[in-house]
Amino acid sequence: MSEEFRPLSPAHIVEFIHKQLDRAGLPHNTFTEEAIHMINKVNGGNLRATKNLCIGGMVEAIRHQTKTVDTKHINLVLDQPHWQNSNRLEGIEPVVFTNQQPKYKDKNLS
Repeated sequence: MSEEFRPLSPAHIVEFIHKQLDRAGLPHNTFTEEAIHMINKVNGGNLRATKNLCIGGMVEAIRHQTKTVDTKHINLVLDQPHWQNSNRLEGIEPVVFTNQQPKYKDKNLS
């Protein structure tokens, strides 16, 4: 059995963000439209990257004692070294999960 996870569309990303805000009891305007646009531009349709950008943006907003996540907060997250070295920003291929066993050169690893 194999499964391929295709990138999510920007509309699905916005829907995901709004559903998570609803679950947390926060208003949809917690993220500005510009911040959501920037998240969509950078994440490549990757749900994990979206989640990490949103959480990082919220942490930066808390550090600046504001209730709204703006592009400056997302930029602060993107300036962190692990985001700059990430392949997520380069548009890598979709993640593929398969049930096939890996073939190791060293027989002791199998």
